[in-house]
Amino acid sequence: MKLLELKDREWTLSDLDDGPGLLRVDNGQDLLESPPDLTGISVVRLDWPQFKLGQAFTQARLLRQRYGFEGQIRAGGAIFRDQAWHAARCGVTAFEIEDGAEDGWLESLHAYPYHYQRAVTGEAAWALRHGGSA
Repeated sequence: MKLLELKDREWTLSDLDDGPGLLRVDNGQDLLESPPDLTGISVVRLDWPQFKLGQAFTQARLLRQRYGFEGQIRAGGAIFRDQAWHAARCGVTAFEIEDGAEDGWLESLHAYPYHYQRAVTGEAAWALRHGGSA
């Protein structure tokens, strides 16, 4: 496994390292009912146990917007590369991927340069067009 990570606005590939400061969040954990203690945490790994379960998208967005988490949010498990763009829009900044799969993941992450809705990352197309802020 490799780690595809967003660093300085560029996607980079590195070896997967679970070092200290890692918090694993189960897909079924309700972050609204039981907010995580993010003290000393630098990486939150969200689990996609099946491609059709989308709770981790909400978890990523909550971590960024409600709890102000600024560290790495990592997607692992059965996430498909065609879900990567949406996950990144929700605040995911790293993906656990198979060795040699980075070209397809990068293609998916760069598929749509403009966004119509506001999200955790990026600027909405209407705001770019009108010089406003999303």
